Amino acid sequence: VPVCEMLQKHFGIPAHLSNDANVAALAETVAGAAVGCKNMVLITLGTGVGGGIIIDGKIYAGMRSAGAEMGHSLLVLDGEPCTCGRCGCWEAYASVTALIHWFMSYWLPFRKMPP
Repeated sequence: VPVCEMLQKHFGIPAHLSNDANVAALAETVAGAAVGCKNMVLITLGTGVGGGIIIDGKIYAGMRSAGAEMGHSLLVLDGEPCTCGRCGCWEAYASVTALIHWFMSYWLPFRKMPP
């Protein structure tokens, strides 16, 4: 579906499509904590670990729009399994998904459950 073209035609202004972390980083440079910064990095923590990179006031997309997919950067060699199939990714330690996994695997078994 050509979303950008449809929005441009309907509203008569340029439209661009990007992921949430990229747009959040750009928004911080326009109206948030990074106002006045031409270069910045934003890390998002949620279901996964994401990021947005702004260089010279523009979103850095990188190859195949994966320029700031920081969650799959190696953090621990041969570490915890990640949802991407690799082991040791940042996302396997710092995401909500990782927190739930830790809770279910390590904390819950040691808690006394009522009869």
